[in-house]
Amino acid sequence: MRGKLKYLVRSNGYTAEKDTWEELENLGNVIDLVGDFEKEIREEEIKRVQLRKEKRKEIKNQLAISLTKALMGINFKRLKNLALPQEYLLSKCVVGCLFLMYLASCFLLLFN
Repeated sequence: MRGKLKYLVRSNGYTAEKDTWEELENLGNVIDLVGDFEKEIREEEIKRVQLRKEKRKEIKNQLAISLTKALMGINFKRLKNLALPQEYLLSKCVVGCLFLMYLASCFLLLFN
């Protein structure tokens, strides 16, 4: 019957050629082992999900650090020494900061 969960079973002392697909009702005294097996699989999946979340969080933190360093790395003293109007320099700094914030929001959207 389609749609029923079956388990691949190998009896002790037999080779893969003798493996059979069995429904849970036919497993008799090994049902406890099946329960332990399913519990182990669930725990492994939970660990994988947690690792993915931690990795995403680490990437977000690294991105935030990089953007902060980029923003803090603007050398305002050097900009003041240029022979350009202060309003022009300020507008370029604001545009640069807005662009970096836009990039940061794009990255955050990608990793959520």
